[in-house]
Amino acid sequence: MRSEAMAATPRTSFMNDHHHDDAGREGHDYSSPSSSAFSCGTSEGSRIWCNRTDTMGVIMATMALTALAYGEFVVLWVVFFTGNFVIANAVIYTILTVMAVWCHLKTMLSEPGVVPRAALPPREESEEGAAAANHTLCGRCESYKPTRAHHCRLCGRCVVRMDHHCPWMNNCVGIANQKYFILFLFYVLAITGYAIGLVLYHFVECVAEEYCDDYSTLTANLIRAVLVISAAAMVFTLSMLLNQFHGVITGLGTVDRMQRRRKEGRIRGGPEDFRPLRWADIFGDGNKLMWIFPTDPHFRKPQRERILGFREPPAARRHDYEDV
Repeated sequence: MRSEAMAATPRTSFMNDHHHDDAGREGHDYSSPSSSAFSCGTSEGSRIWCNRTDTMGVIMATMALTALAYGEFVVLWVVFFTGNFVIANAVIYTILTVMAVWCHLKTMLSEPGVVPRAALPPREESEEGAAAANHTLCGRCESYKPTRAHHCRLCGRCVVRMDHHCPWMNNCVGIANQKYFILFLFYVLAITGYAIGLVLYHFVECVAEEYCDDYSTLTANLIRAVLVISAAAMVFTLSMLLNQFHGVITGLGTVDRMQRRRKEGRIRGGPEDFRPLRWADIFGDGNKLMWIFPTDPHFRKPQRERILGFREPPAARRHDYEDV
């Protein structure tokens, strides 16, 4: 993933906690002159978050969605409707595909946790002179940069706890959309495993029933292609999912680990900054049954500043986090 080099600083996708207006994110003043009835981009005034300037990212994100649609077509229309599979398999596979597409779109079109221009240090830091002396400004954004935030040159923003910029999502993966990204990896892993199992079972069945020769060359090639693509996607997705788990367990994201290696262990922030994350910091403090859905995570108000690492002046806020 070519993102590691592109760190970002946050704004908060967490910020559309429960209140989901058409602006899409809390904490930004969309009444500025740059705002329009429909604005798609990564700038502060954009009403819809999307990276439309990275052509390669747009192509790769489209390829990811196309691969999911291709798998759905081959598995359903070629395997299911030419074999002896029960309808339950078709329903399960379709549900998994829909969930994966939903998670992909949420990851791609959700603000990753960017830092607003008006961001201020957390209250506890502002009240301590020693801590205040260590406040950092982003040289590109020229605004407060929380510890563990990184600037992404592709998105042009600083992102809180930026893990990496994922070209397959055409977006950064940060504190505010990491839930959707992890769920996407999980559902794709389930889809690929399910597809491989179904195709192999179908192959064994057609050999036993001696009807494999009835398939045209095109159909046979479609089935082989989905098998190869599923196997490759499974290996890649599993490695990415393990990488995400490692980041949560160690508290070190991909960008943090790369910086640490380059600086031989010297990295902004002390060792205490790299403690394991709570899963609730990613998936929310609400009903755990909702963790399997790419819905906006809910956070209690006292947790907001701790998770994001910054606060905004009251005048800059559009919504408060909902108490859960």
